[in-house]
Amino acid sequence: MSLWQKHGPPTLQNMVGGILATAVVAAAVGVFGWVKPAREWLQKTAVPAWIFLLALVAVCSACWFILRKLKRQLRDAKLLAELERIGKKTEEIATKVLGPLEKAIERGELDETSTKMLIMIANANQPITKEQVISELNLQKAKGDYHFDQLFERDLVHVIQKQADGLLFYEATSRGRQHLAKRNLL
Repeated sequence: MSLWQKHGPPTLQNMVGGILATAVVAAAVGVFGWVKPAREWLQKTAVPAWIFLLALVAVCSACWFILRKLKRQLRDAKLLAELERIGKKTEEIATKVLGPLEKAIERGELDETSTKMLIMIANANQPITKEQVISELNLQKAKGDYHFDQLFERDLVHVIQKQADGLLFYEATSRGRQHLAKRNLL
């Protein structure tokens, strides 16, 4: 990026702002000088120069403040438009990515981990506990519990035995075996 491309527009903007502020102040002084009551008042009374300069500085400051505020509002409007564009793009991408996933969930499809759990439970030679399945698949407890809940809510596994110490044993339901058979996973 050249020096002009980087510093030219801001410099021109500052220059134009200064010219506009000067023009507004000059117009105010001109109107003040040409309005008859103001002109007569100035001729009759002695006004110190510092009061005139103070008024000039106040008017210039007000103009500068207004221009800065307008610039900030314009920048905010551009940012808002950009955020809106990004939001629409994100929504579009999410629809493309999540659409097939939502359809798979509606069809009753399981993710890979839940499918592995169901296969393990269906192929177990003896009743198996949730802890054994989670341990065998090297899952964290929370993640294993989540996938087990998915299987249980979809009625793909059920409890077949409960021991006095609270230990539960599971097996695949006929629906769970059917789910695997349709996908050639038995």
